Amino acid sequence: MKQTSPTPATADTPMISDAAVEAFRAAFASRDSNLGYANHIRAGLAAALPLVSRSEHVQLASEAHARLIQQLDVSLNGESSTTPLLIDLVAQCAEEARRRGGPVLRTMHLAARDQLAKDLASVAASANAASTQALRIMSLACGGPVHPGTVEPV
Repeated sequence: MKQTSPTPATADTPMISDAAVEAFRAAFASRDSNLGYANHIRAGLAAALPLVSRSEHVQLASEAHARLIQQLDVSLNGESSTTPLLIDLVAQCAEEARRRGGPVLRTMHLAARDQLAKDLASVAASANAASTQALRIMSLACGGPVHPGTVEPV
């Protein structure tokens, strides 16, 4: 991931101290990778909170929000040079869910999942039939049931 420097101060945005930015980055980097990106952001904001004013904290949260939107856009559409709006990404996901007839983050299309279930059921039935046939053959070869009461000689 590309590291960004703190936003320069303007008349309406305060300058965030280097200490706050470093606290954010340290807490962000030290989180368990299994917790997810949003939890890393929360940890960074919590670490920076004592070092910044309320307006600086709002600015940090806003920048983190923009970064999350950018990450979502990259995950959905690949690298792009435009900055998406959250509403556009939500609309894109809603349209894709409508087109698929279900959730976007499903690993298989419904038709593929149903076909796989049918194929696995067929394999299981074939294995069961082969096992039953093998027991019958063993019963004939041995002159009686292999397991009393389970397979009768043919």
